[in-house]
Amino acid sequence: MRVLWRLLLVAAIFLNTHGGVAQVKAKTSGSSPDFSLHIGPPRQVVKAGSPVQIEVNVVNATDHKIWFSAAKGGKGWSELTYSVTIRDAQGSSPPLTRLGRALTGEFLRSDDEVPNSVDHVFADLETGESAPDVMTVSKIYDLSRPGSYVVTISGADTKDAWVYSNTVSIKVIP
Repeated sequence: MRVLWRLLLVAAIFLNTHGGVAQVKAKTSGSSPDFSLHIGPPRQVVKAGSPVQIEVNVVNATDHKIWFSAAKGGKGWSELTYSVTIRDAQGSSPPLTRLGRALTGEFLRSDDEVPNSVDHVFADLETGESAPDVMTVSKIYDLSRPGSYVVTISGADTKDAWVYSNTVSIKVIP
């Protein structure tokens, strides 16, 4: 079951046309990404122990429709759609949560809670059309310690290019 779940996760990441504004690393030079990605924090200051969320806005950057996939109906698994990077003020990654360990393939303990399946919505995204979403990044990283953090997300487009979002800052207070 875990192998199937991981295969579905990898397929979702590569089939998703969620994407990045700030940087693009493409295998083929001169190609433009299918989408752009912009993130922003709903709150820049969050109390320790509270969920840490970011707003995600994906925009079709092509002159044609693209296929768009996202976790269905606010079930809280949009975290599986993007690759998330978080760094503290010293440039270190905070510890991963159980879900974060599962997503990176680290050893899982028997008490780790990971979804066995996730419902996705598949739709066309018209030229210039955007799809807003909210991601709870504290499901992937343990952000319970007070401090300043920077967050970036990325995703692969259909041309095997990685698209990176802008970077946002979030402060966790006691």
